Amino acid sequence: MKLDDLNLSYDSSRLRFVFAALEFTTSPPNIWYGYSTDSTGTAWVVSVIAVPSGFSSAGWDYPSIAVDATGRIIIGGVSYVDSGCRAQPAPCPNGYYSVLSTNGSSFSPPSLVALGSSPASGAASRVVAAG
Repeated sequence: MKLDDLNLSYDSSRLRFVFAALEFTTSPPNIWYGYSTDSTGTAWVVSVIAVPSGFSSAGWDYPSIAVDATGRIIIGGVSYVDSGCRAQPAPCPNGYYSVLSTNGSSFSPPSLVALGSSPASGAASRVVAAG
């Protein structure tokens, strides 16, 4: 496994580091989530974010992660499709989506945050958490 575009955050409610990263060597590219098993980040549990079948035929890019004070973890990323772009070669951005975890291990289905192609796809976006 080769993870790229790594985004790191700290989960203060569970006293551990968390990350979202992109796996380009899989087809289609997918977003992975990981968390440390201790507060120093010396050991990690890593798993792929489950995405419903057929949700994104060309994969994901630009992952980011944030954790709020209550421990809710939000991961965002751009979904890509194989075709349907105007004036742009495939794959093309299909919108910016986010997933939410309230328990630190399982995530909600993706929710559309912003629909559109570049630059409105969210390629330059990052999720943040507050409160």
